[in-house]
Amino acid sequence: LTPRPAVALAGCSVLSAELLFSTRDVEPAVESRLLQVGCLARQWVGVLLRAARPWDEWLVDGLVGHLEEVFVRRYFGRNEALYRCVFCGK
Repeated sequence: LTPRPAVALAGCSVLSAELLFSTRDVEPAVESRLLQVGCLARQWVGVLLRAARPWDEWLVDGLVGHLEEVFVRRYFGRNEALYRCVFCGK
């Protein structure tokens, strides 16, 4: 199994030590912040909405994706949100 950098659970989020970054690095800070936001959103939405069946998990995934997009648009700007939408497929 390959270790994941972040895992969101119902009561807590487990983040890898690799997510720590230097204050001089800009790009790792952006990716680290996005992973943290994704974990927090998954934790929050996952507690409020529990999928009745495993194939209903798409609803949680969709809401988490929307909250991540709102965060990117608000804190990184419209250009970053459009870049991620067009070039990263998110």
